[in-house]
Amino acid sequence: MTARVLVATDLSPISDEALKQGEAFARLSGAKLGVVHVLPNVQPVNTFFPQLNVADETNFAELTGKVRSVLEERIRTVTGRDHTTVDLFVDVGLDYAEVIRRAEAYKATEIVIGSLGKTGLRRALLGSVAEKIVRYAHCPVLIVRPSEPRGVVVAATDMSDPSLPAIRAGAVEAERRKAKLLVVHAVDFRGASILGEIGSFFGGAQQAPDVAALSEAAKTVLQQSMTNLGVKGEVVILDGSPSAAVTEYAEKMGAELVVVGTRGRTGLSRLTLGSTAESIVQHAPCSVLAVRQHE
Repeated sequence: MTARVLVATDLSPISDEALKQGEAFARLSGAKLGVVHVLPNVQPVNTFFPQLNVADETNFAELTGKVRSVLEERIRTVTGRDHTTVDLFVDVGLDYAEVIRRAEAYKATEIVIGSLGKTGLRRALLGSVAEKIVRYAHCPVLIVRPSEPRGVVVAATDMSDPSLPAIRAGAVEAERRKAKLLVVHAVDFRGASILGEIGSFFGGAQQAPDVAALSEAAKTVLQQSMTNLGVKGEVVILDGSPSAAVTEYAEKMGAELVVVGTRGRTGLSRLTLGSTAESIVQHAPCSVLAVRQHE
């Protein structure tokens, strides 16, 4: 099946960055490129004066044509592509729902969207539209933040089955970007130590965790998983709350991309990102690729 990248744009500066990164991915991977913009459904219905509906429909058609012209110009300006090489969609309805519907109809293999920003309070404000697309999309979603290509891709894993696609996707992205792959797993050793202290307080045997031994065991398991997947990269075991440890490590290493796995893709499980994945998506200092587990 031909890979298809769908970029969702609201014509904002961060959407231009999403268009830029989405076009680069499509070009380097040989994928088809689609761009979608969603207009709100504000067409009035004139029940008592139906003749006015014709004028309203004409005005809306003109608006749609103008938006398409603006999109064609943005594509030329941002990517250098002629718009005839891009599948262009102007849809009408609820923003996130229409992007997801279009992605499914287009058979997109990846959706690219922009976040609100990357520093200060704005880093935490992913935006309700982007957040819902990540939560409900059927395919991987790239949440774009402006970042320089520094040659480091971080793939976060909790060593569960849902996180394995993130390792595979991280390897693909690292190869495509000619970057180093760092596969990270975080363990809150301090939390384990506190539980031991509580057990001692209630009469249980106090035994501090052997951090070095636990780290080495986790590293061995993860390296074996990577071997089974045919993935090459460096394994890093972090100490701390998983979401905070991963985002801090990504910032420290100057990562250009963080890849994280989410928990499900159909039914009620489709609603569940997982608190760690959701926090990384929200707070990462760079672009994040959220990859769903496929049945």
